[in-house]
Amino acid sequence: TKATIIALLLAISACVTSSRLDSGARSYVLVAVDGQPPPTTAEQPDGYRLVSESLAFSDLQIPVARPRADVTSTGSLWITRATRAPDQQIQYTSTEYPYGISGGRIRISLCPVGAPCVAIVNELAGELTRSGDLTLTHFLGGQPGAIYRFRLLPNLPG
Repeated sequence: TKATIIALLLAISACVTSSRLDSGARSYVLVAVDGQPPPTTAEQPDGYRLVSESLAFSDLQIPVARPRADVTSTGSLWITRATRAPDQQIQYTSTEYPYGISGGRIRISLCPVGAPCVAIVNELAGELTRSGDLTLTHFLGGQPGAIYRFRLLPNLPG
């Protein structure tokens, strides 16, 4: 759909050229939520559909092609999403969130950078893989929820 193409272009445009596999800009595009490809109603309020979602790291400090348990880093990323409302209007959001990597796992807090948030854990977390793709589980209050699968987009040639 047109919205999916726009979201993909936004995710790709957020890439910063990097020929190194071990650090740099990384962008991911959502391929499924609980096994359902977008557009999906998984984890959406009544009548809403998640049309697209992307993750854009400006400087991911981890060997993505060779994850190591001893690497620890923190930073922030942008999550951009397009959601179709019940009235069929597409709503776009792009929000900065903090992340941390430790022990070969990535945890993305779903409390926006600089926002006051409640003490209830609301995060995406998962193992880093050799493929570079991400499978992240949504945890709310420590309880696992939906599983999000993201595909790594190739870096643009510079």
